[in-house]
Amino acid sequence: MINSVVTDAIYQGLTVIFLLTIPFIVVVFVGSTISAALQTATNIQEPAIGYAVKVLLLAVTFYFMSPVIIAHLRSLLDTALK
Repeated sequence: MINSVVTDAIYQGLTVIFLLTIPFIVVVFVGSTISAALQTATNIQEPAIGYAVKVLLLAVTFYFMSPVIIAHLRSLLDTALK
């Protein structure tokens, strides 16, 4: 009984972590690719621009994903405390 509950909680936790990191990874990958392409096309080789784009995209993604993150974490916490 306890092993089943623990296993389910761990499985749900890993699933939540996996599903919540996918948007961040995709956004940073696409943003970095576009930024690198634009830097190559314009011959601007400034690393700070690439970092600024990544930070900005992460902040925007976190802003829009925060309600989803909170809902999933609340659900996970409810499952863990049952």
